[in-house]
Amino acid sequence: MDAKAASRQLSRLRAVKQELAQVTARRTALWQAHTEATDPKAALEVAWLSERIEALWSEARQLAAEIRSGPRADIIARARAAERVERDLGRRLRSEPARTGS
Repeated sequence: MDAKAASRQLSRLRAVKQELAQVTARRTALWQAHTEATDPKAALEVAWLSERIEALWSEARQLAAEIRSGPRADIIARARAAERVERDLGRRLRSEPARTGS
């Protein structure tokens, strides 16, 4: 990932974390108000905010992983290549005749 892409990813991660803080604060305020008086609108908004928080956390984890390790497709390609190497090595080790020590 080049420096510009990394900078964009960091900016997006900061924006996601900021929105996450705002949404979490709003949900907390609604929970407090909801405990004092049952309000169906507040309950619906709490449910929506909870879903939004889950989505934001997922996006934050994905962005952090991309910043650390590159785009998802690259991570998967590296993992598959490592699996192939490991599998081929295992085949070679199993196919070699056992050596006896003298």
